[in-house]
Amino acid sequence: MRALSEPTPSQPEAPRATRAVRGLVACVLVVSAIGAFAAWFSVHYAEKFAEQKRAKARADIELVLAALEAYRNANGDYPASLGALWVPDSRGFTYLDPKSPPKDPWNYGYQYARPGPGESKPRVWTFGRDKREGGDGESTDVKSWEEKR
Repeated sequence: MRALSEPTPSQPEAPRATRAVRGLVACVLVVSAIGAFAAWFSVHYAEKFAEQKRAKARADIELVLAALEAYRNANGDYPASLGALWVPDSRGFTYLDPKSPPKDPWNYGYQYARPGPGESKPRVWTFGRDKREGGDGESTDVKSWEEKR
């Protein structure tokens, strides 16, 4: 019985260089396929992770807005800064946990503005990962006054 790797009389043996090239081409194809899958995977899941971070930021902003409303109800006006929410007031009450002031998912503090002329609600926002206005993905701004996405 003949081994499978031995050439048959009707099938001449391929030169060693040709076999090496075929092996190299197969290796390049496999590596390319793995690279294409990795690229698809990273792009697909990067957007999912970015959306999870934006969702956490929206939930945090809702929490901060509720604390701001509680502060206004107890003190008659909104605070000058968010720091007033976790510092005990004259009655010793805090509106957010003083041990963990809210940070956005990128570990930056939230931005805050008291209501301006003609506005009834305060504004709370985060600029996202890049700490600049605008952006895509994880750098997308999350603002309390814009429609939730």
